[in-house]
Amino acid sequence: MLLALATGACILVQDPSRGPGTPPPGPAPSPRPRAERAASVVRAKELRARTVRARTIHAKEVHAREVRAGRVVRDERDAWEQGRSDEEVKAVHVVADVVYAKEIFADLVEAEVLYVKELKEGGR
Repeated sequence: MLLALATGACILVQDPSRGPGTPPPGPAPSPRPRAERAASVVRAKELRARTVRARTIHAKEVHAREVRAGRVVRDERDAWEQGRSDEEVKAVHVVADVVYAKEIFADLVEAEVLYVKELKEGGR
């Protein structure tokens, strides 16, 4: 008999109906790895997503219902221009180390540091 505890640990209790030569069942399968893998850099002219998470975001404009940032830096230097492309990115979730974008439209933006020229938080 195999007992699973809420912590995820398993305890094997010997089933008396099994003979001594019957091996116990193998370990429970491990959880599947997450399908989401962080891209190191995302570059876009326009980025539309439900959530955008990155260590560092460089953007001209951020339009989001909610922003969670360790530090927000009003950036007039246009550093977002250095890494952006002319691509339009549409995704449900964007996870990256660094994001360069002219405009970001999202429900939630999370970053350790957000360099932005214009931040519009609230209604999207």
